[in-house]
Amino acid sequence: MTNDETLQALNTTYNALKDDKRNKGNDAIKNAHNAIIQLFPNVKDNNGDVWHALEQKQAIKTFYIDYVTADYAKEKNCDLDHAQKAVETALHDFFNSIKGNPNAGGKKAFSHYLQEISDHDTTNDFQCGILPANSTMKALNFPKATLSIIAGRPSAGKTTALVSIAMYAMRNTKKNVLFVTSEETTNQLITRFIKNQFCDNCIKNGKGTLLTKDYGKSYINDVFKDIINKDRKNPALFETSKDTFTAEVLKAAKDVENFIEGGRLQLFDLDKTTSFEELKDRLQELERHTIVIIDYIQNLPYAPSGTPNNDRLESLRQQIFAINAIVKANELIGIAGAQFNREGANEHNPESLELNKLGDSGEIERKAHIVIGLGRRINDDNKKTYFYRVMKDREGDISTHFEIADYYAYSYLQAKTKDNNGNPELIPFKTMTTAGGRQRTQKDENKEPATKTIKAGKAILTQGEWEQ
Repeated sequence: MTNDETLQALNTTYNALKDDKRNKGNDAIKNAHNAIIQLFPNVKDNNGDVWHALEQKQAIKTFYIDYVTADYAKEKNCDLDHAQKAVETALHDFFNSIKGNPNAGGKKAFSHYLQEISDHDTTNDFQCGILPANSTMKALNFPKATLSIIAGRPSAGKTTALVSIAMYAMRNTKKNVLFVTSEETTNQLITRFIKNQFCDNCIKNGKGTLLTKDYGKSYINDVFKDIINKDRKNPALFETSKDTFTAEVLKAAKDVENFIEGGRLQLFDLDKTTSFEELKDRLQELERHTIVIIDYIQNLPYAPSGTPNNDRLESLRQQIFAINAIVKANELIGIAGAQFNREGANEHNPESLELNKLGDSGEIERKAHIVIGLGRRINDDNKKTYFYRVMKDREGDISTHFEIADYYAYSYLQAKTKDNNGNPELIPFKTMTTAGGRQRTQKDENKEPATKTIKAGKAILTQGEWEQ
């Protein structure tokens, strides 16, 4: 509800309580308190109602001051100044009661802590092996109740990375995913999901030769849509004469359909959203430990393009704060795309990926648990080389720059690896310049924190296997 709607609902409930003869012994402050409890019935149980009540704090304050003060003064036969002080004290006590006193909050937090460590494992987190932080190939851990960022300039692969992360979660975990899209329509996104699943199925089933049919994004999209459309119109058409490529496309489409029909893969189209409140309400409804992917965070519906820049940035800051608060309160796993600043971008001589290049970076970087930067270089032959860097990880290492494996029609992304005595090893992206335009040297790379010796996680495809 908006503040105005909350104020109207409180006033209506309050007046009904005043008129109810059963409440004859209650004064105005007591009736006001009961009105709030009726509107937010579980407000003292540390759940979503607490969030909504605090979110509507201004409406509740206006309700107390504008509606309750006069009634209280009349009942107690006192002046308005005295009544206002009494009402403000009651208001202060109410908000303190729903936030919990320090001792009660401490006891609850410690009890939760003991429960957490008694059966501690990472099943509630999300371990993703697509873009490891170092050559040990340890999967990045995206913890519950955190917001992480995948950042890059336009065409660096942000949407492809987010799609790949969503589909990795579908295949390797039992978690649900809510994909919030503003960059593409849901139809375009589903096509990407199917291509990603097709690519993964081919790799796992030893059918990598089918991936040589990657003639380009538009062509592959049309081929996939044509196959799926013909099969839905006349399933018998392919029953006896399905070639391997067609069969794998239809299998991938069925896999994605099952993910969506089963409620594991959910979509939210920001372009069809009239307000930020709709997105917040949707996030509040999610099960704990759901992965929320936002493509991308600077596209949140915060302020019209004509709004002064300072106001727009403040609106964005508030919304990032609100999303982060919901992610924490509901123990969601947030992963959002974000834009790098465009200034100084040179894809023929790309600069090192650094946190200070994040657009509107102050609030985004502060709230982020992990920040992964994506970039690309356009080579002399006009071919593109993609690369990434883990720029921040509150629980792990930051990384040097590593190469990203080839895409399948802009739908599949993972770190590029080479074989090292039977083990996959990340391939460094070495031709990198610093922000001042100087070539990034080995001395620069040596400034990175030393990597830890840890057990390797699940191996990903090596470049040789990819080409097969």
